[in-house]
Amino acid sequence: SFLAYLRAADEHQGGLDSTAPSSADSVKLLTVHKAKGLEWDVVYLPDLTEGGFPSGNARDVWTRQPQVLPFPLRGDAPDFPAVATWRGNQGLKQFVTQVKEQDAAEEHRLGYVAFTRAKRRLVVTSHWWGPTQKTKRGPSEFLAVAHTFCAEGRGSVAHWETEPEDALNPALEDVRHHVWPAPPDAGAELER
Repeated sequence: SFLAYLRAADEHQGGLDSTAPSSADSVKLLTVHKAKGLEWDVVYLPDLTEGGFPSGNARDVWTRQPQVLPFPLRGDAPDFPAVATWRGNQGLKQFVTQVKEQDAAEEHRLGYVAFTRAKRRLVVTSHWWGPTQKTKRGPSEFLAVAHTFCAEGRGSVAHWETEPEDALNPALEDVRHHVWPAPPDAGAELER
């Protein structure tokens, strides 16, 4: 059925539709990967919080996850740590360290792409508390770099929130419960 779909797309659509952004005057929501090579007057980068961007999440590695394709079998195998360089537990630790370093380098490359998409204005945001987090997160290393860049006179900071003194998220004390779906409005029913 997938091949039939591809044939139909080729016959009736001239190939699969590319999801590249159009040049129309509108707001574009893209991943950083999709934004490579593109530019806009204003770019917003939300959630530059610790663990947000860069995420710090390690990719699944074939030595621990059997569903992951082993690096030597991938078409981009030369871009990954070589299997021949490690043996035994110590070698496996070295391999995992190399993969983590590669993941961090990839996050920094993505950060470079994200920060260089703006022609005139780059707006970055962060937060100390998420809606359900008990402990504070704070700015990511990318936000800290942007703040230092602006503090050196190469930009401006509209607002920088200092670290809160609260050890726990104060919003968790003010829990509001809502019924969903909302009960019908009796007055609205009468107006019909």
